[in-house]
Amino acid sequence: MKYFLFFFLIVTIGHSQTGKITYSAVFNFGGSSIHQTKNDLYFTNVASFYQSQIRMDEKSEREEEKKKTSENTRAVDINITVGTDSIGDVYYHNLKSRNIICRGAIYENRDLNYYIYEDNTNIKWKLLDEFKNISGYKCQKAATKFRGRNYEAWFTSEIPLSFGPWKFNGLPGLILEVYDQTGEVYFTAEYIQIPYAEAAKKVQKPSDDPIIDHQEFISKAKNIGVGISQAMIARMPEGSKLESIERKYNGLELEYEWDKE
Repeated sequence: MKYFLFFFLIVTIGHSQTGKITYSAVFNFGGSSIHQTKNDLYFTNVASFYQSQIRMDEKSEREEEKKKTSENTRAVDINITVGTDSIGDVYYHNLKSRNIICRGAIYENRDLNYYIYEDNTNIKWKLLDEFKNISGYKCQKAATKFRGRNYEAWFTSEIPLSFGPWKFNGLPGLILEVYDQTGEVYFTAEYIQIPYAEAAKKVQKPSDDPIIDHQEFISKAKNIGVGISQAMIARMPEGSKLESIERKYNGLELEYEWDKE
């Protein structure tokens, strides 16, 4: 019995894995100015926690939009960017569930409010017979269509955990690179640290904000976005023309499962 417990302890320690991966995320929705962030994925052998690190070019984006508006007051791009608090948007994934626990922001009555919702991602991947090395790890290619975008991803079986940046999961290895075929979305791992002693402290399910249904969260965000854009249109100079409305909090997802029902 003592031998069995000793052997079990060795096996458990041997399979225990922690890590931190810093991803660069680049978005270029609808041909607008490029938005780039750094994001950290912390993981153990049972769960992961993904969180934005910094906003690298938020100031340059605002300056670019001001320049566009000043150059042509009769054609105005309206961009609605949701801000952040000290925590920001987070995505928690426990391997016992395919649901992602998300924390997202919505502006309500000029206040920034955060909600927690569960997202049943259920991403169905197709494994492809293509391979390459990323940061010293042998990676295999996979493809999927998820919420209106066609993605290609590179994952490594050398880290056999079904995690990845943002809401990506479901592959037999950790995702180190993923992008959509339009070139509007791109995630890539820039720094990999394994093991990472602080991972267990970081990987915690968000719990301090109001809980809301996923569909209700998206509906609320869309309705508030429309209200903001209408208010901005009302303040535009006479004769101005609306070119586009961009909701950056929702640019990754173009459609949802309930839209097809």
